[in-house]
Amino acid sequence: MSDASVKPEQATLSTSAHEIEANAQLLEALTLHSGDIISLLDEQGKLLYNSPATIRINGFTPGELANIDTFAMIHPDDRATVGEVFQKVLREPGAVHTVQYRYKTKDGRWLWMEAIASNQLDNPSVRGVVANCRDISERVAADQERARMQAQLLHMQKLESLGVLAGGIAHDFNNLLMVMLGEADLLVQGESDQTVQDAAVRIRNAAERASELTQLLLAYAGKGRIDIAPTELVDLIEGMRPLLGATAGKKNSLSFELDVKNAWVKADARQLRQVILNMIQNASESATRPLRIGLRVFQASLDADAIADLIVADKLTPGRYWGLEVRDDGDGLPDGIADRVFDPFFSTKQTGRGLGLAAVCGIVKAHRAGLRMTDCAAGGTTFTVYFPETEAPRPQRPAKVNRTGPVGASRVLVVDDDSAAAETTARILARVGLSAHTAPSGEEALRRLQELGEQYDLVILDMIMPGMDGSLTFRRLRELQPELPILFCSGFDDDIAQQCLGERKTAFLHKPFHSGRLLARVRELCDDSVSPSL
Repeated sequence: MSDASVKPEQATLSTSAHEIEANAQLLEALTLHSGDIISLLDEQGKLLYNSPATIRINGFTPGELANIDTFAMIHPDDRATVGEVFQKVLREPGAVHTVQYRYKTKDGRWLWMEAIASNQLDNPSVRGVVANCRDISERVAADQERARMQAQLLHMQKLESLGVLAGGIAHDFNNLLMVMLGEADLLVQGESDQTVQDAAVRIRNAAERASELTQLLLAYAGKGRIDIAPTELVDLIEGMRPLLGATAGKKNSLSFELDVKNAWVKADARQLRQVILNMIQNASESATRPLRIGLRVFQASLDADAIADLIVADKLTPGRYWGLEVRDDGDGLPDGIADRVFDPFFSTKQTGRGLGLAAVCGIVKAHRAGLRMTDCAAGGTTFTVYFPETEAPRPQRPAKVNRTGPVGASRVLVVDDDSAAAETTARILARVGLSAHTAPSGEEALRRLQELGEQYDLVILDMIMPGMDGSLTFRRLRELQPELPILFCSGFDDDIAQQCLGERKTAFLHKPFHSGRLLARVRELCDDSVSPSL
Protein backbone atom coordinates (compact mmCIF):
# COMPACT_ATOMS: atom_id res chain seq x y z
CA MET A 1 0.00 0.00 0.00
CA SER A 2 1.35 3.35 -0.94
CA ASP A 3 1.42 6.29 1.42
CA ALA A 4 -1.21 7.98 -0.70
CA SER A 5 -3.70 5.23 0.16
CA VAL A 6 -3.57 6.04 3.99
CA LYS A 7 -6.69 7.88 4.99
CA PRO A 8 -6.37 11.13 6.99
CA GLU A 9 -8.33 9.77 9.97
CA GLN A 10 -6.00 6.73 10.13
CA ALA A 11 -2.98 9.04 10.25
CA THR A 12 -4.58 11.00 13.10
CA LEU A 13 -5.30 7.85 15.08
CA SER A 14 -1.78 6.59 14.48
CA THR A 15 -0.33 9.92 15.68
CA SER A 16 -2.52 9.90 18.80
CA ALA A 17 -1.44 6.36 19.63
CA HIS A 18 2.18 7.43 19.41
CA GLU A 19 1.49 10.43 21.66
CA ILE A 20 -0.29 8.27 24.20
CA GLU A 21 2.57 5.81 24.23
CA ALA A 22 5.10 8.64 24.59
CA ASN A 23 3.12 10.23 27.41
CA ALA A 24 2.82 6.89 29.17
CA GLN A 25 6.56 6.39 28.94
CA LEU A 26 7.15 9.92 30.22
CA LEU A 27 4.78 9.39 33.16
CA GLU A 28 6.48 6.12 34.02
CA ALA A 29 9.90 7.77 33.90
CA LEU A 30 8.71 10.67 36.05
CA THR A 31 7.26 8.41 38.75
CA LEU A 32 10.23 6.07 38.58
CA HIS A 33 12.82 8.80 39.06
CA SER A 34 10.84 11.18 41.23
CA GLY A 35 12.47 12.06 44.53
CA ASP A 36 9.04 11.84 46.16
CA ILE A 37 6.67 8.93 46.57
CA ILE A 38 3.53 9.51 44.52
CA SER A 39 0.60 7.71 46.12
CA LEU A 40 -3.07 7.24 45.39
CA LEU A 41 -5.45 6.46 48.28
CA ASP A 42 -9.16 5.81 48.59
CA GLU A 43 -11.42 7.66 51.03
CA GLN A 44 -10.54 5.19 53.85
CA GLY A 45 -6.80 5.73 53.45
CA LYS A 46 -6.11 2.43 51.67
CA LEU A 47 -3.18 2.62 49.28
CA LEU A 48 -4.25 2.06 45.68
CA TYR A 49 -0.95 3.00 44.06
CA ASN A 50 2.63 3.82 45.05
CA SER A 51 5.41 4.96 42.76
CA PRO A 52 8.70 3.00 42.69
CA ALA A 53 10.36 5.61 44.93
CA THR A 54 9.03 3.61 47.91
CA ILE A 55 11.84 1.10 47.37
CA ARG A 56 14.50 3.79 47.81
CA ILE A 57 12.83 5.71 50.62
CA ASN A 58 11.18 3.16 52.90
CA GLY A 59 12.35 -0.17 51.49
CA PHE A 60 8.94 -1.50 50.41
CA THR A 61 8.08 -2.36 46.83
CA PRO A 62 4.88 -0.84 45.45
CA GLY A 63 3.36 -4.30 45.46
CA GLU A 64 4.08 -4.81 49.18
CA LEU A 65 2.16 -1.63 50.00
CA ALA A 66 -0.77 -2.26 47.66
CA ASN A 67 -4.20 -2.26 49.34
CA ILE A 68 -2.89 -1.74 52.89
CA ASP A 69 -4.18 0.84 55.37
CA THR A 70 -1.54 3.59 55.29
CA PHE A 71 -2.48 4.71 58.82
CA ALA A 72 -1.17 1.38 60.13
CA MET A 73 2.30 2.42 58.94
CA ILE A 74 2.22 5.83 60.65
CA HIS A 75 3.72 6.33 64.11
CA PRO A 76 1.01 5.98 66.80
CA ASP A 77 1.79 9.45 68.15
CA ASP A 78 1.18 11.01 64.72
CA ARG A 79 -1.94 9.13 63.58
CA ALA A 80 -4.43 11.54 65.12
CA THR A 81 -2.78 14.54 63.45
CA VAL A 82 -2.61 12.82 60.07
CA GLY A 83 -6.21 11.66 60.47
CA GLU A 84 -7.41 15.24 61.07
CA VAL A 85 -5.61 16.50 57.97
CA PHE A 86 -6.93 13.59 55.91
CA GLN A 87 -10.51 14.49 56.90
CA LYS A 88 -9.88 18.09 55.77
CA VAL A 89 -8.68 16.73 52.42
CA LEU A 90 -11.87 14.71 52.04
CA ARG A 91 -14.06 17.70 52.95
CA GLU A 92 -12.33 20.07 50.51
CA PRO A 93 -11.98 18.52 47.03
CA GLY A 94 -9.19 20.08 45.03
CA ALA A 95 -7.64 21.88 48.01
CA VAL A 96 -4.05 21.11 48.93
CA HIS A 97 -3.08 20.20 52.52
CA THR A 98 0.32 19.39 54.03
CA VAL A 99 1.14 17.23 57.04
CA GLN A 100 4.32 15.87 58.63
CA TYR A 101 4.52 12.49 60.35
CA ARG A 102 6.74 9.47 61.02
CA TYR A 103 6.41 6.48 58.73
CA LYS A 104 7.67 2.96 59.38
CA THR A 105 10.31 1.54 57.03
CA LYS A 106 10.71 -2.09 56.06
CA ASP A 107 13.63 -2.50 58.48
CA GLY A 108 11.61 -1.07 61.39
CA ARG A 109 12.99 2.47 61.49
CA TRP A 110 10.87 5.63 61.57
CA LEU A 111 11.33 8.24 58.86
CA TRP A 112 10.00 11.75 59.06
CA MET A 113 7.81 12.30 55.98
CA GLU A 114 5.93 15.27 54.58
CA ALA A 115 2.81 14.61 52.51
CA ILE A 116 1.09 17.12 50.22
CA ALA A 117 -2.36 15.74 49.48
CA SER A 118 -5.25 16.71 47.22
CA ASN A 119 -8.72 15.17 46.97
CA GLN A 120 -9.26 13.99 43.38
CA LEU A 121 -11.99 11.44 44.15
CA ASP A 122 -14.41 13.27 41.86
CA ASN A 123 -11.89 13.44 39.02
CA PRO A 124 -12.95 10.59 36.67
CA SER A 125 -9.39 10.12 35.45
CA VAL A 126 -7.99 9.75 39.00
CA ARG A 127 -10.69 8.62 41.46
CA GLY A 128 -8.54 8.95 44.57
CA VAL A 129 -6.60 11.13 46.96
CA VAL A 130 -3.25 12.06 45.41
CA ALA A 131 -0.32 12.50 47.83
CA ASN A 132 3.28 13.48 47.20
CA CYS A 133 5.30 12.11 50.12
CA ARG A 134 8.83 13.34 50.79
CA ASP A 135 11.51 12.11 53.21
CA ILE A 136 12.33 15.10 55.45
CA SER A 137 14.30 13.24 58.15
CA GLU A 138 17.47 15.26 57.57
CA ARG A 139 15.56 18.53 57.65
CA VAL A 140 13.78 17.58 60.88
CA ALA A 141 17.06 16.51 62.46
CA ALA A 142 18.68 19.82 61.46
CA ASP A 143 15.70 21.78 62.84
CA GLN A 144 15.84 19.85 66.11
CA GLU A 145 19.57 20.45 66.43
CA ARG A 146 19.09 24.13 65.66
CA ALA A 147 16.33 24.34 68.29
CA ARG A 148 18.49 22.50 70.81
CA MET A 149 21.41 24.85 70.23
CA GLN A 150 19.13 27.88 70.45
CA ALA A 151 17.63 26.61 73.71
CA GLN A 152 21.10 25.93 75.08
CA LEU A 153 22.25 29.41 74.09
CA LEU A 154 19.21 31.03 75.72
CA HIS A 155 19.78 28.94 78.83
CA MET A 156 23.41 29.99 79.07
CA GLN A 157 22.47 33.65 78.49
CA LYS A 158 19.91 33.40 81.28
CA LEU A 159 22.45 31.83 83.62
CA GLU A 160 24.95 34.53 82.72
CA SER A 161 22.54 37.41 83.37
CA LEU A 162 21.31 35.90 86.62
CA GLY A 163 24.92 35.25 87.58
CA VAL A 164 25.84 38.90 87.08
CA LEU A 165 22.88 39.93 89.24
CA ALA A 166 23.69 37.41 91.96
CA GLY A 167 27.36 38.37 91.95
CA GLY A 168 26.59 42.06 92.28
CA ILE A 169 24.19 41.48 95.17
CA ALA A 170 26.67 39.19 96.94
CA HIS A 171 29.49 41.73 96.52
CA ASP A 172 27.51 44.50 98.21
CA PHE A 173 26.26 42.17 100.93
CA ASN A 174 29.79 40.98 101.67
CA ASN A 175 30.90 44.54 102.41
CA LEU A 176 27.95 45.01 104.79
CA LEU A 177 28.55 41.65 106.46
CA MET A 178 32.23 42.43 106.89
CA VAL A 179 31.28 45.48 108.94
CA MET A 180 28.87 43.39 111.05
CA LEU A 181 31.41 40.61 111.67
CA GLY A 182 34.26 43.01 112.40
CA GLU A 183 32.29 45.24 114.75
CA ALA A 184 30.82 42.21 116.53
CA ASP A 185 34.36 40.88 117.07
CA LEU A 186 35.43 44.23 118.47
CA LEU A 187 32.47 44.22 120.86
CA VAL A 188 33.21 40.70 122.06
CA GLN A 189 36.87 41.55 122.66
CA GLY A 190 36.40 44.98 124.22
CA GLU A 191 33.14 44.84 126.16
CA SER A 192 33.10 43.60 129.77
CA ASP A 193 29.32 43.48 130.06
CA GLN A 194 28.34 39.85 129.46
CA THR A 195 24.92 40.83 128.10
CA VAL A 196 26.53 43.00 125.43
CA GLN A 197 29.02 40.25 124.60
CA ASP A 198 26.22 37.70 124.21
CA ALA A 199 24.36 40.08 121.91
CA ALA A 200 27.50 40.63 119.86
CA VAL A 201 27.99 36.86 119.50
CA ARG A 202 24.41 36.47 118.25
CA ILE A 203 24.99 39.27 115.74
CA ARG A 204 28.18 37.59 114.59
CA ASN A 205 26.47 34.19 114.21
CA ALA A 206 23.65 35.73 112.18
CA ALA A 207 26.15 37.51 109.96
CA GLU A 208 28.02 34.23 109.42
CA ARG A 209 24.83 32.52 108.27
CA ALA A 210 24.13 35.43 105.94
CA SER A 211 27.71 35.10 104.67
CA GLU A 212 27.04 31.46 103.78
CA LEU A 213 24.11 32.62 101.65
CA THR A 214 26.26 35.14 99.80
CA GLN A 215 28.82 32.40 99.18
CA LEU A 216 26.11 30.33 97.53
CA LEU A 217 25.09 33.33 95.43
CA LEU A 218 28.69 33.85 94.39
CA ALA A 219 29.03 30.15 93.63
CA TYR A 220 25.99 30.38 91.36
CA ALA A 221 27.49 33.41 89.65
CA GLY A 222 30.77 31.53 89.19
CA LYS A 223 32.51 34.18 91.33
CA GLY A 224 33.00 32.24 94.55
CA ARG A 225 36.50 32.03 95.93
CA ILE A 226 38.15 28.89 94.57
CA ASP A 227 41.31 27.36 96.01
CA ILE A 228 42.15 24.88 93.26
CA ALA A 229 44.28 21.91 94.26
CA PRO A 230 44.54 18.24 93.27
CA THR A 231 41.71 16.45 95.08
CA GLU A 232 40.99 12.72 95.24
CA LEU A 233 37.25 12.24 94.80
CA VAL A 234 36.88 8.91 96.59
CA ASP A 235 38.86 10.00 99.65
CA LEU A 236 36.83 13.21 99.86
CA ILE A 237 33.52 11.30 99.68
CA GLU A 238 34.68 8.68 102.20
CA GLY A 239 35.37 11.46 104.65
CA MET A 240 31.83 12.76 104.13
CA ARG A 241 29.94 9.48 104.61
CA PRO A 242 28.37 10.31 108.02
CA LEU A 243 27.38 13.81 106.85
CA LEU A 244 25.96 12.51 103.58
CA GLY A 245 23.95 9.86 105.40
CA ALA A 246 22.43 12.51 107.66
CA THR A 247 21.71 14.73 104.64
CA ALA A 248 19.95 11.90 102.79
CA GLY A 249 17.65 11.41 105.79
CA LYS A 250 16.48 8.37 107.72
CA LYS A 251 13.58 7.64 105.38
CA ASN A 252 15.87 7.26 102.35
CA SER A 253 18.63 4.74 101.60
CA LEU A 254 22.00 5.99 100.37
CA SER A 255 24.38 3.71 98.50
CA PHE A 256 27.94 4.30 97.30
CA GLU A 257 29.79 3.00 94.23
CA LEU A 258 33.38 4.05 94.81
CA ASP A 259 35.36 1.08 93.49
CA VAL A 260 37.86 3.21 91.55
CA LYS A 261 41.36 4.37 92.43
CA ASN A 262 43.31 7.58 91.95
CA ALA A 263 40.28 9.68 90.97
CA TRP A 264 42.33 12.88 91.03
CA VAL A 265 40.76 16.13 89.83
CA LYS A 266 41.67 19.80 90.20
CA ALA A 267 39.07 21.32 92.49
CA ASP A 268 38.34 23.33 95.59
CA ALA A 269 37.64 20.60 98.14
CA ARG A 270 35.34 22.86 100.16
CA GLN A 271 33.18 23.72 97.16
CA LEU A 272 33.28 20.14 95.89
CA ARG A 273 31.82 19.02 99.22
CA GLN A 274 29.12 21.65 98.75
CA VAL A 275 28.27 20.24 95.30
CA ILE A 276 27.88 16.71 96.69
CA LEU A 277 25.84 17.86 99.68
CA ASN A 278 23.53 19.98 97.54
CA MET A 279 22.88 17.17 95.06
CA ILE A 280 22.17 14.67 97.86
CA GLN A 281 19.91 17.16 99.62
CA ASN A 282 18.04 17.91 96.38
CA ALA A 283 17.43 14.19 95.85
CA SER A 284 16.32 13.61 99.45
CA GLU A 285 13.76 16.42 99.29
CA SER A 286 12.39 15.53 95.85
CA ALA A 287 9.61 13.13 96.94
CA THR A 288 7.38 12.28 99.86
CA ARG A 289 8.00 8.52 99.68
CA PRO A 290 11.24 6.76 100.69
CA LEU A 291 13.88 6.94 97.97
CA ARG A 292 16.95 5.06 96.94
CA ILE A 293 19.79 7.52 96.35
CA GLY A 294 23.04 6.42 94.74
CA LEU A 295 26.39 8.21 94.62
CA ARG A 296 28.92 6.95 92.10
CA VAL A 297 32.41 7.88 90.90
CA PHE A 298 33.41 6.52 87.50
CA GLN A 299 35.70 7.14 84.54
CA ALA A 300 34.22 8.54 81.35
CA SER A 301 35.39 9.48 77.89
CA LEU A 302 33.59 12.49 76.42
CA ASP A 303 33.64 13.30 72.72
CA ALA A 304 32.47 16.54 71.11
CA ASP A 305 28.86 15.33 70.80
CA ALA A 306 28.69 14.28 74.45
CA ILE A 307 30.11 17.65 75.55
CA ALA A 308 27.55 19.48 73.38
CA ASP A 309 24.74 17.73 75.28
CA LEU A 310 25.91 18.98 78.69
CA ILE A 311 24.06 21.77 80.50
CA VAL A 312 27.37 23.30 81.55
CA ALA A 313 30.38 22.66 79.31
CA ASP A 314 32.44 25.84 79.25
CA LYS A 315 35.81 25.29 77.54
CA LEU A 316 35.63 21.50 77.80
CA THR A 317 37.52 19.47 75.23
CA PRO A 318 37.17 15.79 74.26
CA GLY A 319 39.11 13.51 76.56
CA ARG A 320 39.09 11.52 79.79
CA TYR A 321 36.99 12.66 82.74
CA TRP A 322 35.98 11.57 86.21
CA GLY A 323 32.23 11.44 86.63
CA LEU A 324 30.53 12.23 89.94
CA GLU A 325 26.94 11.00 89.78
CA VAL A 326 23.99 11.34 92.16
CA ARG A 327 20.82 9.51 91.13
CA ASP A 328 17.47 8.81 92.74
CA ASP A 329 14.44 6.69 91.92
CA GLY A 330 11.92 9.43 92.65
CA ASP A 331 9.09 10.67 90.48
CA GLY A 332 11.30 12.70 88.17
CA LEU A 333 10.72 16.32 87.26
CA PRO A 334 7.24 17.71 86.60
CA ASP A 335 6.51 18.91 83.06
CA GLY A 336 8.05 22.27 82.25
CA ILE A 337 10.42 22.22 85.24
CA ALA A 338 13.65 20.96 83.67
CA ASP A 339 14.64 24.37 82.28
CA ARG A 340 14.20 26.06 85.68
CA VAL A 341 15.81 23.73 88.21
CA PHE A 342 19.09 25.69 88.14
CA ASP A 343 17.45 29.09 88.66
CA PRO A 344 18.28 30.62 92.06
CA PHE A 345 15.44 30.39 94.58
CA PHE A 346 13.29 28.29 92.27
CA SER A 347 11.99 25.16 93.96
CA THR A 348 9.20 22.63 93.64
CA LYS A 349 9.30 22.12 97.41
CA GLN A 350 9.07 25.42 99.30
CA THR A 351 8.87 28.99 98.07
CA GLY A 352 12.14 30.85 98.51
CA ARG A 353 14.31 27.76 98.65
CA GLY A 354 16.16 25.84 95.99
CA LEU A 355 19.47 27.72 95.79
CA GLY A 356 21.33 24.40 96.12
CA LEU A 357 21.22 23.37 92.46
CA ALA A 358 21.85 26.93 91.35
CA ALA A 359 25.02 26.89 93.46
CA VAL A 360 25.98 23.51 91.97
CA CYS A 361 25.66 24.98 88.49
CA GLY A 362 27.83 27.97 89.39
CA ILE A 363 30.51 25.90 91.11
CA VAL A 364 30.71 23.55 88.14
CA LYS A 365 31.06 26.53 85.78
CA ALA A 366 33.79 28.07 87.92
CA HIS A 367 35.71 24.77 87.94
CA ARG A 368 35.57 24.49 84.14
CA ALA A 369 33.78 21.18 84.62
CA GLY A 370 30.67 19.73 82.95
CA LEU A 371 27.16 19.06 84.20
CA ARG A 372 24.45 16.77 82.88
CA MET A 373 20.90 16.27 84.14
CA THR A 374 18.95 13.19 83.07
CA ASP A 375 15.27 12.92 83.84
CA CYS A 376 14.27 9.28 83.41
CA ALA A 377 10.87 8.55 81.90
CA ALA A 378 10.45 5.58 84.25
CA GLY A 379 11.05 7.86 87.25
CA GLY A 380 14.05 9.35 88.94
CA THR A 381 16.60 12.02 88.16
CA THR A 382 20.36 11.82 87.72
CA PHE A 383 22.87 14.66 88.04
CA THR A 384 26.40 14.02 86.81
CA VAL A 385 29.40 16.32 87.14
CA TYR A 386 32.41 15.68 84.88
CA PHE A 387 35.89 16.79 85.98
CA PRO A 388 38.92 16.49 83.67
CA GLU A 389 41.35 13.85 84.91
CA THR A 390 44.59 15.08 86.47
CA GLU A 391 47.72 13.53 87.96
CA ALA A 392 48.28 12.90 91.65
CA PRO A 393 50.25 15.71 93.34
CA ARG A 394 53.82 15.39 94.48
CA PRO A 395 54.27 15.48 98.28
CA GLN A 396 55.32 18.90 99.56
CA ARG A 397 56.73 20.01 102.89
CA PRO A 398 54.24 22.39 104.54
CA ALA A 399 55.49 25.89 105.30
CA LYS A 400 55.75 27.00 108.91
CA VAL A 401 53.43 29.87 109.66
CA ASN A 402 53.61 32.08 112.73
CA ARG A 403 49.97 32.67 113.69
CA THR A 404 50.45 33.83 117.28
CA GLY A 405 53.49 36.09 117.27
CA PRO A 406 53.71 39.83 116.65
CA VAL A 407 51.76 41.22 113.73
CA GLY A 408 54.97 42.39 112.09
CA ALA A 409 53.82 45.74 110.73
CA SER A 410 53.37 49.18 112.27
CA ARG A 411 51.78 51.36 109.55
CA VAL A 412 48.99 49.92 107.41
CA LEU A 413 46.98 51.55 104.62
CA VAL A 414 43.48 50.15 103.97
CA VAL A 415 42.33 50.96 100.42
CA ASP A 416 38.60 50.35 99.96
CA ASP A 417 35.86 52.38 98.28
CA ASP A 418 33.40 51.15 100.95
CA SER A 419 34.15 53.55 103.81
CA ALA A 420 32.36 51.46 106.47
CA ALA A 421 34.32 48.32 105.57
CA ALA A 422 37.58 50.29 105.51
CA GLU A 423 36.92 51.85 108.93
CA THR A 424 36.05 48.49 110.50
CA THR A 425 39.24 46.95 109.14
CA ALA A 426 41.27 49.88 110.47
CA ARG A 427 39.64 49.53 113.92
CA ILE A 428 40.54 45.84 114.07
CA LEU A 429 44.16 46.65 113.24
CA ALA A 430 44.25 49.51 115.72
CA ARG A 431 43.08 47.14 118.47
CA VAL A 432 46.41 45.28 118.22
CA GLY A 433 48.48 48.46 118.22
CA LEU A 434 48.88 49.18 114.53
CA SER A 435 48.67 52.63 112.98
CA ALA A 436 45.93 52.08 110.42
CA HIS A 437 44.90 54.62 107.79
CA THR A 438 42.21 54.45 105.08
CA ALA A 439 42.02 55.58 101.47
CA PRO A 440 38.77 55.52 99.44
CA SER A 441 40.41 54.83 96.09
CA GLY A 442 43.55 53.67 94.33
CA GLU A 443 44.20 57.22 93.19
CA GLU A 444 44.19 58.46 96.80
CA ALA A 445 46.51 55.65 97.90
CA LEU A 446 49.04 56.61 95.22
CA ARG A 447 48.77 60.29 96.15
CA ARG A 448 49.68 59.47 99.73
CA LEU A 449 52.77 57.53 98.73
CA GLN A 450 53.86 59.67 95.80
CA GLU A 451 52.92 63.26 96.68
CA LEU A 452 52.85 63.11 100.46
CA GLY A 453 55.77 60.69 100.72
CA GLU A 454 54.05 58.47 103.27
CA GLN A 455 55.56 55.05 103.98
CA TYR A 456 53.62 51.93 104.90
CA ASP A 457 54.60 48.43 106.02
CA LEU A 458 51.50 46.87 104.48
CA VAL A 459 48.63 47.78 102.16
CA ILE A 460 45.25 46.03 102.42
CA LEU A 461 43.76 46.48 98.95
CA ASP A 462 40.18 45.95 97.79
CA MET A 463 40.12 44.56 94.24
CA ILE A 464 36.72 45.81 93.05
CA MET A 465 36.78 49.62 93.01
CA PRO A 466 35.49 52.24 90.56
CA GLY A 467 38.10 54.08 88.54
CA MET A 468 41.49 52.51 89.26
CA ASP A 469 40.85 48.88 90.17
CA GLY A 470 42.93 46.75 92.50
CA SER A 471 45.21 45.34 89.82
CA LEU A 472 46.29 48.73 88.45
CA THR A 473 46.63 50.16 91.95
CA PHE A 474 48.86 47.22 92.88
CA ARG A 475 51.14 47.77 89.87
CA ARG A 476 51.51 51.47 90.61
CA LEU A 477 52.18 50.86 94.32
CA ARG A 478 54.89 48.33 93.50
CA GLU A 479 56.54 50.83 91.14
CA LEU A 480 56.81 53.25 94.05
CA GLN A 481 57.71 50.66 96.72
CA PRO A 482 58.78 47.31 95.15
CA GLU A 483 58.92 45.35 98.43
CA LEU A 484 55.64 46.63 99.83
CA PRO A 485 53.49 43.69 101.11
CA ILE A 486 49.99 43.72 99.61
CA LEU A 487 46.99 41.88 101.06
CA PHE A 488 44.22 41.65 98.46
CA CYS A 489 40.60 41.59 99.69
CA SER A 490 37.49 40.79 97.70
CA GLY A 491 34.18 39.01 97.93
CA PHE A 492 34.69 37.77 94.36
CA ASP A 493 36.92 35.09 92.93
CA ASP A 494 37.95 37.61 90.34
CA ASP A 495 40.62 37.22 87.70
CA ILE A 496 42.08 40.57 88.78
CA ALA A 497 43.49 39.11 91.99
CA GLN A 498 44.67 35.94 90.23
CA GLN A 499 46.88 38.00 87.93
CA CYS A 500 48.63 39.59 90.91
CA LEU A 501 48.98 36.74 93.40
CA GLY A 502 52.04 35.29 91.71
CA GLU A 503 54.09 38.29 92.87
CA ARG A 504 56.21 38.25 96.03
CA LYS A 505 54.67 39.32 99.32
CA THR A 506 51.07 39.04 98.20
CA ALA A 507 48.16 37.17 99.76
CA PHE A 508 44.39 37.05 99.50
CA LEU A 509 41.66 37.42 102.12
CA HIS A 510 38.06 36.69 101.24
CA LYS A 511 35.35 39.08 102.39
CA PRO A 512 33.67 38.99 104.86
CA PHE A 513 36.34 38.01 107.38
CA HIS A 514 36.79 37.70 111.15
CA SER A 515 39.37 39.78 112.93
CA GLY A 516 41.37 36.63 113.68
CA ARG A 517 41.64 35.72 110.00
CA LEU A 518 42.70 39.25 109.13
CA LEU A 519 45.47 39.33 111.73
CA ALA A 520 46.67 35.84 110.78
CA ARG A 521 47.02 36.91 107.14
CA VAL A 522 48.91 40.03 108.14
CA ARG A 523 51.35 37.94 110.23
CA GLU A 524 51.86 35.49 107.33
CA LEU A 525 52.42 38.24 104.80
CA CYS A 526 54.88 40.20 106.93
CA ASP A 527 56.93 37.10 107.76
CA ASP A 528 59.64 36.94 105.07
CA SER A 529 60.13 33.21 105.67
CA VAL A 530 56.61 32.40 104.53
CA SER A 531 55.10 32.27 101.06
CA PRO A 532 51.44 32.83 101.93
CA SER A 533 48.94 30.44 100.41
CA LEU A 534 45.66 31.73 99.11
